[in-house]
Amino acid sequence: MRFFAMFLIAAMLLCACSNSVHEPRSQAGSASHTLNSSGDTDNGTPSPDSSGDSRTLMIDRFVKRLATVADSGSMFDVDATMRVLGVGFQSRTGDGIPMPPDCRGDWRPRQVIRTTVFADDKSWYTHTHFADARWSAALPPGVDPPSIQYSVDHIIRCSDRFRMQNTTEADLKFTSLQVYACITKEDISHALPAAHPVGGGMTTSFIGYAGQTNDDIGTRLSFTFRSGSPCANLADLEQTQEGGMRFQRAAWNHQVCLAETEHDYCVAHGGTSISEADLRGLGNYVDAHCPTVNTMYLNEPRSGEIAPTAVLTRLTKSNPCGF
Repeated sequence: MRFFAMFLIAAMLLCACSNSVHEPRSQAGSASHTLNSSGDTDNGTPSPDSSGDSRTLMIDRFVKRLATVADSGSMFDVDATMRVLGVGFQSRTGDGIPMPPDCRGDWRPRQVIRTTVFADDKSWYTHTHFADARWSAALPPGVDPPSIQYSVDHIIRCSDRFRMQNTTEADLKFTSLQVYACITKEDISHALPAAHPVGGGMTTSFIGYAGQTNDDIGTRLSFTFRSGSPCANLADLEQTQEGGMRFQRAAWNHQVCLAETEHDYCVAHGGTSISEADLRGLGNYVDAHCPTVNTMYLNEPRSGEIAPTAVLTRLTKSNPCGF
């Protein structure tokens, strides 16, 4: 339904979102990269060493290194990103999902080409004595060791009505973060003063940091905290083209077009007293007068302007002619 899709776009205007896709079914290529024995590319790894790094220094290095990745805006470049992290890796690129039998009305991916990154098991991102106090000596049964999960997806969607039809997005996760080190909200603020709370729910809260964002991409670093725990359990870096300001402006302009076109149609067909038959014709009328989001994106000039973030009132109504 059109109105469900509108709620989807409203949420996308408020934050950049990442899209979940299938694993590739066939492998088209692979690559392997190894760093030097220290596993680092600058002044030291973000982990304890024989020089007696303090807990604060280690966590500062870790958080700032993730911020450096976010600020670089280079997450589509796996080699560049892993060099910043100082982690050896292998990568594999595979074909994605095939086109569904009927793709015309499907906004989900028609094809995904995914590059999956496999970090070196002997990297610095492992269990340390700065872990959550409950696991400072050893991992209890059932607790997963820290892992780096990284993928870059080139996505082609069936429909371009509400999403970009040809787009790229990257996601980099540091899981079981509390096993690597107990990183608190205060630790994040100390290392990265620009980070701030960005909402949450009954069981989780988030600390977010906006990285490189321009007309072409949007990048965000976030730390997830489960309720009742002072330690972050996940660090997540996301970079998407749909998070870029150019697409966000196009998505906003598309919403404005829908709102104005619906209003004109409603006024011309009796307003709040519109008949059921006329109301059913609203969707076709709007489609005929408003380009798709993807078309508006392609026609959107590069201005570097930030898109409005307000949610249009029309999105909260089941009947757009209810005014």
